[in-house]
Order: sequence, then C-alpha cells, then structure tokens
Amino acid sequence: MLKLKQCKWLLLVFGILVGALCFRGYVAGAKSYSTKGAVQKEIKTLQEKRKKLKKLYNAEKKKENNQRKGNVTSIFAAKIISNNPLILEQAGLFGGKQYYWVTGGSQYLSSLLTVCSGYVKTSGKTRVYRNGQESYTCNLCTGVKVSYNSQKYQKQIENVDKKMKKLRNSLKNKVILKEAETVIIGTPQKLNYYLKYSDSYNKVTFQSSNKKIATVTNSGLVKGKKPGAVKITAICSITKKKATKKIYIASDFHVSYSVNNGEWKQLSDDEDESCMEAQTGDTITLRVDIEYKNNQKITYKLTKGTNITVDKKGIIKCQSAGSAIIKVDTEDLFWDIRIEVRDPSDAGPQNTESEDSADDESQDTESEDTGAEDSADESDDNTDDGENDDENDDDWY
Repeated sequence: MLKLKQCKWLLLVFGILVGALCFRGYVAGAKSYSTKGAVQKEIKTLQEKRKKLKKLYNAEKKKENNQRKGNVTSIFAAKIISNNPLILEQAGLFGGKQYYWVTGGSQYLSSLLTVCSGYVKTSGKTRVYRNGQESYTCNLCTGVKVSYNSQKYQKQIENVDKKMKKLRNSLKNKVILKEAETVIIGTPQKLNYYLKYSDSYNKVTFQSSNKKIATVTNSGLVKGKKPGAVKITAICSITKKKATKKIYIASDFHVSYSVNNGEWKQLSDDEDESCMEAQTGDTITLRVDIEYKNNQKITYKLTKGTNITVDKKGIIKCQSAGSAIIKVDTEDLFWDIRIEVRDPSDAGPQNTESEDSADDESQDTESEDTGAEDSADESDDNTDDGENDDENDDDWY
C-alpha cells in the first residue's frame, strides 16, 4: 500500500515537471520585441537560418531528381488488378491505360485498399498477364525509393519567410486612430483604432494628456472624470510612432417639460420619441438636469419653424399650428427637440356634428316617451268609457 502511494506522488511530481517544461517552451516560442534593434537582430538570425535551409533543400531536391532519372515513372492511384504478382492499371490523363508488372521493390510503393501509388523503374520489356479470359500487356518494372525530404525543408523555409515578413512589418508599422469621439462621464468607451499592418509584433500603448479629465487603459478604454477636452496618444511599441486625437468628455443631461405649469414630464432619449405636442396658446417650460456638473451654461435656440418663440430661460410660447425644432445646447452636448403645435379649433366641426346627433337622439327619445304617455292616457280613457256604458245599460233594464 505504501509503494502504491509513493508511485502516485512520483507520477504527480513528474506531471508537474512536464507541464512546467511545456509552458516554458511555449513562452520561449512566443517571443516579444520591444525595440527596433531586437527586431533587426532577429531578422539577421532568420536570414542565416534561411540560407542553411535553402542549401539542405537544394541538396535533397537534387537527390530526388537523381532518384527519378532514367526510366522512373510516377504512378498515382493505380488500380490493383492482382496482388500476386502485383499488376497495376494506371489511367492516362487523356484516355488510355498503362499496365505495370512489378517484379520487385513493392515495399517502396504505398497501397490503400484497391489502389497503389509511388515510383517504378521500367526495364523496357513487356509481359502478358492472363486472368481467366482477360489478358493484359504489362511493362516489367521494379518499385524504387524516392525521398521527400525537400518538402520538409520547403515548409521550414516558408515559416521563416512568414516570420521575417511579420518582423519587417513591425519596423514600419504605425497606429491609426479614427474620428474623434465624445465620451460621456460614467460610460467608459473604447477607442476606435487599428494598425496599418495587422501582421506584426507591435503592441499599442495609450497616454492621456490630462488624467484629471480622463484616463485611458492599455486596451484603449477611456474613462471620463470631468467635462473638458483631452488628447489621447497611441504609441507603437517598436517603431515608437504616435497618433493623437482629441477626445471630448461630456456630462449627460436630461430635459423635462411642463405645459401650462402642469405636471413635469421627462423627454425620452429616443430620437423618434423626443417630441412634444401642444396646442396654440400653450406655454411650455423646459428644464435641463445635468449630471456631474450643475453650473454649465445652457442655451435655447429655435432652429426650425416660426410658429413658436423661446426665451433664454427655456419658456416656449405656442403661437400658431405647425412644427418647430428647438436646440438645447450645453457646454458639452446638444439636443434637438421637435414640437408639434395643433389648433384646437380644427376639430370643431366634428364635435358639433356629434353634439347635433346627440341632440337628435335625445329628442327622439323624448318623443318616444311622450307617445308612450299619450297611448297610456288613451287606454285609461277607453276603460272609463266602458265602465260608463255598463252603468247606462243597467239603467235601461
């Protein structure tokens, strides 16, 4: 039992050591470069490595070409007609078929189910193979070994070229910041930027010209602290090239309104819903609630329409029907508010018709009631007359 526990501990320690070595190799493989000198040094090292790989590639390519000299022919996906002896049927590119009788070297050919591929060296002689009633005239040949080491070196050369291209991009790269942005205090926003060459080892760092107004993280996330303008600078880690943009930090605000000193209502932030409706003769009072800074200068300006007026205190007089737009401007942001003014007299005739119809209905009801009362009175009179006639009849007898 003790030995089993000791084995478990040994296996655990061995696993931890292997994991640490693998992680160290991964970190070592993922190199990072911070200066131009380090990049240029790595390019020179790769250039020397490429020269050596190219020599090895050329040597292997020459060897492969020598192996293919003479009557060596490549076969690909040739149909196996017989395994003993090995008879192959190779279809031609432009029709026709070739048959091969492999007398030796079959170990150098690769077969998969019913097909075979590789290289064969023909002897220039033929032999007829009969299989029942079928007969095939075959080229006598032997399988030959052809190495493919040149492909391995070619792959390594391609990887070196790819890395050198990435390094050269790193020496001429620069960061590009897009259009200036406005950041609302309390709502951090990431900068819109990109590298001219995305395939490079450059990393981007950011700096703020005034950390009291806004700060920026290493990932480009801008956090506003107080209203104002600040310059954000993006720097490439290798080329040290800089790009600067002015960012505006603003306080958010909300607009509320009251019609004829009535209940206060807050306008929606949605552009389609930030519209007020009023009638001619109404007085609308605007109120701006600014967050994070309460002493900003607020201006009200009529930008569209002539049917209303607005003063510097945000009091609106609705004079006639129509549409108008008022621009509410603070030191940081502005808001266009649309106002639809209607004339209440426009709906007058419709109301009169409805009132007339209501009067007609009431008159009809009254006439019906009067008719009912008259019919009741007549029935009462008829009853009385009947009783009187009975009395007269009694007197007659």
